[in-house]
Amino acid sequence: MKRKRFFYVSLWTIAMCVVVLFAVWQEDRLACLFSPKTSEERWAEQTIRAYIDTTQLEIAYCSVRYNTFLKGILLGDVPELTNPPSAFIKNGAESQIILEYAAQNFHLPREMRSSLGTEIPAIEAVPIEGGE
Repeated sequence: MKRKRFFYVSLWTIAMCVVVLFAVWQEDRLACLFSPKTSEERWAEQTIRAYIDTTQLEIAYCSVRYNTFLKGILLGDVPELTNPPSAFIKNGAESQIILEYAAQNFHLPREMRSSLGTEIPAIEAVPIEGGE
């Protein structure tokens, strides 16, 4: 009886570890899927989704390719979503909503995030020679 209990406790512990590791590994995607959105963010998301569907791009929501696509929007690589008028946006205000959505939802790759802002460069005073 004790062996069965030990087996089930071990199995439960392993399952919980797998769930925790999966959550840590998919941190960005889970945050993207479950974050509360305003009506403007929902509109921007739907407009971007419509563009992806219309152009038949194979990009899944909250994936690495979606993140790269948001970066392309920010860099101006998708003029249909940033330069009005187009089939997807009518004016500059809608373009601004798309750009704000892309900026808020674009996530730097994990490798870059850990290196940003962690090291403070050493600043040394350099004496000025010959001023007198």
